Amino acid sequence: MHWTLTPYAIYVAFGLVLAYVIHNMRKPYNVSSGLIPVVGEKLAKGKLGTFVDMLTCFALIGGVAGSLGYGILQLSTGMDLVFGIEPTKFVYFIVAVAIFAAYTSTAISGLNRDIMWLGDKNAWFYVILLLFLLICGPASYIFNLLTQSLGSFFNNFVESMTFTAPFPDSELWPQWWDQYWWVDWLSYGPLMGLFFVRLGYGRTLREFVVVNWLMPCLFGFIWFAIFGGTVLYQQFYGGVDYYSIYLEKGMEAMTLEAFNSVPFAPVIKALMLLIIAVSFITLANSMISTIASMSIKNSSENEEAPFGLKLFWGIIIAAAALVFTLAGGIDGVKMVKTFAGFPIVFLGIVMIVGFIVYMAKRPRDAAGNFEYEEAIANAPDNGEPCAPPSPTMEKLKAWIHSKKK
Repeated sequence: MHWTLTPYAIYVAFGLVLAYVIHNMRKPYNVSSGLIPVVGEKLAKGKLGTFVDMLTCFALIGGVAGSLGYGILQLSTGMDLVFGIEPTKFVYFIVAVAIFAAYTSTAISGLNRDIMWLGDKNAWFYVILLLFLLICGPASYIFNLLTQSLGSFFNNFVESMTFTAPFPDSELWPQWWDQYWWVDWLSYGPLMGLFFVRLGYGRTLREFVVVNWLMPCLFGFIWFAIFGGTVLYQQFYGGVDYYSIYLEKGMEAMTLEAFNSVPFAPVIKALMLLIIAVSFITLANSMISTIASMSIKNSSENEEAPFGLKLFWGIIIAAAALVFTLAGGIDGVKMVKTFAGFPIVFLGIVMIVGFIVYMAKRPRDAAGNFEYEEAIANAPDNGEPCAPPSPTMEKLKAWIHSKKK
């Protein structure tokens, strides 16, 4: 539940609101611009907007630093499995510096060059890896597992989304897994929304949703079916005890250990290590470019931040990631990501509900289509009747007003 439909919907919800406000309403390239439909431009550009932008920067630093911290642990463990280099604090430091140098150098070159090139190549790496596992792995078992898992996923979706396990022996499992990961995704929500704004210019609403929500969800289903099917098959039929491996080497080692059952295991494990590194670099450099651009007053979605600003945020995030990793390991990473992402829950509720209310009040032409923002931006309300809104929006509007009374 903490992957596919739910988390990607978080990104798309933030992205839709911000894309409309920034592209259609021509407002500044900031997260606080998403509050304009709720509180108006004056408040959104004042102290409230400044506070919201600071809050999202804090959440992003915690989220990216936590992810990089996990990346440091995973890459260090992978180096032990592939090259026999035992993970120590010095190795953590070297890995952190290497990741920092890579994501900062690519972020400095700008969105339209290295970031998009790196992201495109990394996506192809994953596709090639999945095809290799499908061909060399238990394909029949994987397809059977995918079919049953999809049925179970959709059949139990609502129950799983509300699963809290309020029992003495639950050991807070949903809190430390599903709910933790939801908060983790939320910490990225506003800034990923801004990143989608930069990628989504000129796209229709349908294209925006399909590319940023449905396609990643489909890839996620396939990814978990192939990787999960390979591991489960070896666990049930191949005599491999992955639970013992987890207890001995930690969660960071599980991904690479799964490749011991396929041909050319050393080569594939080294390739996977490279893919993991590129994944974290791609994540970090896109977020650094976004947060640096957001740090410029009245910036636009096409404006690149200067070198010094990107370098500053790169150092802050790398330092935070290293501190969290050395201080608390995987539990420390989880704690900081949860602490950073939780306040974004309330920001998301305000932005999304406020945007729905705003759209319910939007004027329409005689055909029932929304008027363009530019056509009505400076037009006074002359009381002329317009085409009625949709019945669904009218019911939603009535429900919202009834709750205010």
